[in-house]
Amino acid sequence: PKLRPLYCMVFLESLGTAVIAPVITFFVIDDMKGSSFELGMVGSALNVTQIFGAALFGRCSDAFGRHPVVVISFFWSSLGFFGTAFVQTIPQLIVVRAFAGIAGGTWPICQAYLVDLVAEEHRGKYLGLLSATFAAGFVFGPGLASALLTFELADRRQIFALSGIICLLGALVGFFLEESLDKSKMRPMSFRIWETSNAENGQVQRKSDWEAINLGMVCMWLLRWSVAFAQFIVYTVYSPLIEDFFSMGDKEMGLILMFGGTFAVFVQAFLFGKCVTQLGSYVTLGLGCFFLLFSLAMVPHVRNFHLHVAIMLIYVMGEGYVEPGTPLILAFFATSSHQGFANGVGSAFRAFAAISAPMVGGELYDHIQAHVFTFASFFGGVGMALVAIARFFGKHVDQDDEIDERCMLFDKTTSKVLMDEEQTGKFGSYT
Repeated sequence: PKLRPLYCMVFLESLGTAVIAPVITFFVIDDMKGSSFELGMVGSALNVTQIFGAALFGRCSDAFGRHPVVVISFFWSSLGFFGTAFVQTIPQLIVVRAFAGIAGGTWPICQAYLVDLVAEEHRGKYLGLLSATFAAGFVFGPGLASALLTFELADRRQIFALSGIICLLGALVGFFLEESLDKSKMRPMSFRIWETSNAENGQVQRKSDWEAINLGMVCMWLLRWSVAFAQFIVYTVYSPLIEDFFSMGDKEMGLILMFGGTFAVFVQAFLFGKCVTQLGSYVTLGLGCFFLLFSLAMVPHVRNFHLHVAIMLIYVMGEGYVEPGTPLILAFFATSSHQGFANGVGSAFRAFAAISAPMVGGELYDHIQAHVFTFASFFGGVGMALVAIARFFGKHVDQDDEIDERCMLFDKTTSKVLMDEEQTGKFGSYT
């Protein structure tokens, strides 16, 4: 019951974000008379500010609690979407999108909230469900926008306003959330970089953000960037690929996205948790990276549409394992007092990839066409290497002193057994 409002919020924001996905490009080009360069500027504005906003809001959630910060970030996002409906010039649109990005995205805080409440042995299942909930919004959102435009029930500006209203509903649902981070675990905001906070009034001495950074955490941040770099290359050049290979247009692209989104929901809701239970967290994440490597490497060599669909389903499965798998393992390397910081910086790494990858992907497609997917597959291999480094050389953070048993959804009885198995050296045992 504690997680139900969170899942509802994530779905509503995902739906609000997805409903503008089919129209933002045409809004810039047709309604605002913008150029391709200005379209890129609009897309980059959100991601540039998100780099700083994700880290800032994540850190604020460690200082002031998850509940107030997640509600504020949802309100902030709704204002950004709603404000887009009223812009009249490209500079105004860039400013509004940049304003929305300052919130840093709600995703890292939602992940930290879930990690606070769910014991380690159950996180795979619930992080998978959280990712599936987010993916479900992208199944229904584009279809809703297309229906509103097809039947002339709304224009593009009204769809932006609708997006803001949907996200606002998510923020209102946030008032039903309970705080997941105990006050004793909150760390005051500080500009001291290298000094450890002093233990006062009997409080436990805690590391600063910089002192809490470790090899495993850095590996997961780099994996977040590496996989996102491959993903955003695919998002950029997939439309011209299916046009060149199969003579398909935007209608077929919409159907492919809807079908892929449905399969992503299935993978994250039903397969991911079971895979973590059977194989362990590290093997599951490594398997997801391998699926990305294999599928992207095969894309340039397959001209049969049915085989192409099968390969892209493998790609979607890889994404379905990586998206919830990364925060699942990241939680091993951060205490509850540092979860917001760790997830926020991870999202900042993803935002950085979102800025650079589309430009690289577009430029490479002009020169090497479909073989840009071969280039993207390399980052799946990098992800596999980072998982191995984190597993064999990273050191899990002891959570025992910082877990508030009153807030946990599940007891930690079995996690002690899992810790013992981890110390025996079994590759995927610590889940």
